[in-house]
Amino acid sequence: MDIIGNRLMASTIEEVIENSQKQTIIFNLMFPYDFANNLFEERYLKFNNVIFYQVEEIIIPLGRIPQICNINDLGEFHKIVITPPDNLEVKFIRRKFEITTTVGKRIIEFSDYEFEDKK
Repeated sequence: MDIIGNRLMASTIEEVIENSQKQTIIFNLMFPYDFANNLFEERYLKFNNVIFYQVEEIIIPLGRIPQICNINDLGEFHKIVITPPDNLEVKFIRRKFEITTTVGKRIIEFSDYEFEDKK
C-alpha cells in the first residue's frame, strides 16, 4: 500500500460519513502523529467512487471506539455492468481494502482515496 501503509495503525475511527450522491465515504480519524508522547490529531480518510462498503463489528457495551489494526489491500478488480433500460455497458476498475479493527472488520471497494488533515 502506498500512502496508507502502516501510518494509520492505532488510529481510531471517530465517525464515518457517507455521501450517497457523490459515492464517497469519509472516515474521521484520530491519528497518532507522535506515539511516544501520546499525541493525536484529527485526519480524514476519504474513499471516492465507492461501490461497496460492509461493516462487521461488534461494539461492546462500554462503547469502545474502533481502532485500526491492519489494512489489507486486496488488489484491483475489473467489472462490467449493463445499465437498464438502454443496456449501456459500463466498465470500471476498483480497489478493495479490508480494514481490521479492534472490534471487527470493514471491507470497502473504491476507485481512489485521499488521506488529509481535517479541514
